This record gives sequence, structure tokens and C-alpha cells, in this order.
Amino acid sequence: MFKEIIVVTTSVASDAVSDVMWELGATGVKVLDPKDLDFILHSDTCWDYVDDNLLQLPDEVKVSFFVEESELNENLDSLKIALEQLENKYGKMQIIVEDVPEVDWEEDWKKFYKPVKAGKYNVVAEWLEVPEEGISIRINPSKAFGTGEHSSTRLCLTLMSNTDLKGKKVIDVGAGSGILGIGAAKSGALSVDMCDIDVETLECAKENSILNDVLSKVRFTAGGIDAIEEFKADVLLCNLTADILNKIVFDLTRYVKLGGIVICSGILDVRADELIQVFKTYSFKLLERVDEGEWVGVKFIYGT
Repeated sequence: MFKEIIVVTTSVASDAVSDVMWELGATGVKVLDPKDLDFILHSDTCWDYVDDNLLQLPDEVKVSFFVEESELNENLDSLKIALEQLENKYGKMQIIVEDVPEVDWEEDWKKFYKPVKAGKYNVVAEWLEVPEEGISIRINPSKAFGTGEHSSTRLCLTLMSNTDLKGKKVIDVGAGSGILGIGAAKSGALSVDMCDIDVETLECAKENSILNDVLSKVRFTAGGIDAIEEFKADVLLCNLTADILNKIVFDLTRYVKLGGIVICSGILDVRADELIQVFKTYSFKLLERVDEGEWVGVKFIYGT
């Protein structure tokens, strides 16, 4: 059980009280000061909307930190001694102790996670029930980038939904959690090579591949696409930024066969036209473009 030790004070004294808490060994200090909000509201920042409740905060300032219940009395004794010295300068301060509800954060956040649908795919956390329709990709969403909630992942999955992947050799560049490669494998791909510069991320992709029973189809390579033993793939999946895509476009030509498909996402709309032009200079023809908010996904065919 944790306890929150709160000192009710003034704006002038809040920094000094915070210093005392840090000296007591606090791993974090919380300061609730209505004057901070007042400063922001009267600054150059433009607010479209401010909740009325924020305008009704009390004048008092609360500075607090958290301690284990077993360490409460020791911290209170030390805090009282330190505050007595501060009170000579800043005036009387009040100490309040409140219980901190026990929450299993690792489990509690899960109830807010919902399946994500993109095209014919469903991205489903491993503890949730799999939808009856579509191709479901089961993942542990807590370990690496790629939960299906980001637009860039959904755009790739949407473009994959109308791409023939049966019997195809696929490379997932910057695989992250492995969602795209797993989706390809579950769509009938012959093989999937996943590469990522983050070794720990590849371990996550491997775990998710096991979870989806596609490990036998997948190979993992630490590094960029140029770290893979060169071969001609039918489909390349690249959920990367425009800058990275521009840098590796030549490498993509080395790994995709003539008539092969390259699906790219992670592209901001302000960079999309530029990227499409760059890819055209390397003999990639645009087949499809999809937009979602400020993000863009594109599908190219190579060399035709």
C-alpha cells in the first residue's frame, strides 16, 4: 500500500517544499498550483476550449510525493522537522496523508484496448476474443511499436487487403511488432522475412509470430533490408518515415522482382508527393494511395 504525503502551502513556498521532498528521497514530486494555469491562460498560447472546472481550482498549492506505508512515519517525522524551518520564512503549512488505491496497472490498461480493424484484418490483443470475420492478427501490444492503432499501420493493412499475397515471398522492412509480416503470412504468403534495427523489437515480432502460429514461415534479420541475404521478393512492406524510405529506395530495387509490389506507409501528407516522385525515378509506378488524417499509404509496382 502506498501513501501520498501532501503539503498545503503557497506558490512562493512550493519550490522549497519540493526540494525538501527530493532530499527525503522522493522519486517524483507532484505540484498542483492554480497560478500555473493562470499563467498559461494569460500567455500567448491560444486555447480553443478550457474546461470550466479548471477555472474553479482553489487558491491553495499542494505539493506531494508517494511513499510505502512501511516508510510513512519515518518520512513524516523528517518532513515535519524540515517544514518547521521553512515555516519561519513562508508561514504555516499543513500536512495531509491520503491512501493511494492499489491498481495493477499492467492489467488495468488492458480493459481500454479494443480490436482494430483495417481492411480485411483485425489486430487483436492476445487476451481478447477473436472476431469471426476477417483475418485476425493476435499481438502482445505492450512490447513494441505496432498495435494497429496508429494510422500508418492501418494504412499498410488496408493496402495489403487488396493485394494478392498467396504463395508470395514477402519482406517486412522495419517490422516492429511484426503485425504486417504476420498478416502476410496468415494471408497465404510462402515466406516472410522480417528485419529491424532493434533486436529487442525482433524478439517481440518472434513472440507474436509464435502467438499466430506462423513462425515456420518467418525469418528474422537484425538490421535494415540490406542486412538480408539478397533475393527477389514479390512484395515489400515498409512502414517507415518518408526520410528513411527516400534513403533506402535503391535498396528496395535490389530486393523486389520486376512486377513486384511495394507498400509504404508512415508518410506525412506534406511529404507524400515528393516521395512518390522519388520512387518514380527508380521505376516504381504508383498503383494506389490512401489517406487517413495527416498520414498517407502508397502502393507501387516495380519496373512495369
